[in-house]
Amino acid sequence: MLSTLTLICSLAIGTPTAVDESDIPPLTSRDYLHNAAVDAEKHFGLPLTKELDNLEFSVFHGFFEDLDDDGQSELIVAGDIIGKNVYYVLAYHWDRQQWRCKVLNRSFGGGIQNVQLIDCDNDGRSEVFSVLADDDGRRFCSVYRFSPETDQFVSVFEKETEPGFQCSYNFMLFHPEGSREYRLRIDKAEYPEEEGGAVQTKTVFYQMEHGQFVVVENGEGR
Repeated sequence: MLSTLTLICSLAIGTPTAVDESDIPPLTSRDYLHNAAVDAEKHFGLPLTKELDNLEFSVFHGFFEDLDDDGQSELIVAGDIIGKNVYYVLAYHWDRQQWRCKVLNRSFGGGIQNVQLIDCDNDGRSEVFSVLADDDGRRFCSVYRFSPETDQFVSVFEKETEPGFQCSYNFMLFHPEGSREYRLRIDKAEYPEEEGGAVQTKTVFYQMEHGQFVVVENGEGR
């Protein structure tokens, strides 16, 4: 398993460092760049793989944690391809002698609003919660867990809001009073087109059931 020092060095300077006794090679910013560029080409139609030698990936957040309690830590990286206005949350796990990458969230423009590792269902293993925005006013919220049964990152919740700036959204994980599990709260505010009109607000709560966030039927968050 990669040592914490190896990971910190890789995140900080983006160059290969010495591996530990398990001989697992450290990931670097060039790995993040390659995976983000390949996805941006497929998802956004940006031909970035041809420019790799002239591009860099900037890491905003990095997390190194054993997400499935198997003794091997996974890596979560959030950042962007510098100058290309694309933002990513990338997840890596070591499998069959190679690092495998899963895109957990992405946006074109806007930026990264929130990335956290939180044990949403109190099972002793953290989920990956992230919120990104794009230039058209959309918000992209995702929650992923790493499944010990399948050795893959599995979606717990995904939400893409409508474009435009007449509506704003806030996504928040919180502990209801008397509960050990988290709930997800989404606040929506819709602004009037005419001056002096009333702002319309709506709040929806989700709770974990059978490994997924589902709407709380009574609409109460506490």
